[in-house]
Parts: sequence; C-alpha cells; structure tokens
Amino acid sequence: MNTVDEGEGGGKGVHIYRFGPDVGRPITHYNSDFIMARILRIAGSAPLGQGDRDITIGCMHLGAGGSVGFHQATVPQLFLTVAGVGWVAGTDRVRRPIRQYEAAFWERGEWHEAGSERGMTAIVIEGDGVVPRSFMPEA
Repeated sequence: MNTVDEGEGGGKGVHIYRFGPDVGRPITHYNSDFIMARILRIAGSAPLGQGDRDITIGCMHLGAGGSVGFHQATVPQLFLTVAGVGWVAGTDRVRRPIRQYEAAFWERGEWHEAGSERGMTAIVIEGDGVVPRSFMPEA
C-alpha cells in the first residue's frame, strides 16, 4: 500500500486548493471587518423561476473583534460556523451566540449581522436554492 505523509505532494488525481485568509480579500462594506475567500460558484442551481439561479460558496474569516456589518440579504444565506465562537443577529439585532458546527440562516430580504470577540471562521452558502431545513435539524 502506498501512503503519503501529510505535507508531501505528488498524489495523482488529487488537486489541493486553499481558502485560508491569506488567499481571501478584506471586506469592509457596511462597516464589516473580515476576510472572504471565495470557494465556488455553482451556475444555475436554483429551480427555474426562483430568482438568482447561481449558488456561491465562500469562507469568511473573522479575526478577534471582526464583524459582518448590518445589511439586507440579497439571496438566502447559510452561515456555517466551522471554527471559533461568535454571535449572529437578524432584523431585531438581538445577538445570539453561535459556535462551531452551528449554522445561521437568513431569507432573502432579512437584515442581519455577525461578529466575534475571539475570532470565527464560517463557510457561507448563498443562493435561491439554499434550503437548510431539508437536511439539518434546528438547534
């Protein structure tokens, strides 16, 4: 059996990509302070006639004190926390804690924001075909 230690390259048929903060870009719209690394755009993913058909996926890196400023969702948005802890808020601006392996969801048109005192990383999936209740239990 052939094995490759972590950090070694040379595997055939596998491509390694990066989505860390070093390959992202700073986002400051709406008084935001985070880095967004784009991951993927899936063209034509939503059912026909249900708005923007593309789905985009990115990784948000919020450093200590980082935030996603208060703004209106242009499409449904799923915010999947993969590291760290922070808070999320909707139209009421009530901050609700969120931690690793928890997700927040905002519908098109909903006002929302997020932040972290210690740092947080989240995968964000946006688009009209995003319907998390079909797969994930609510907390």
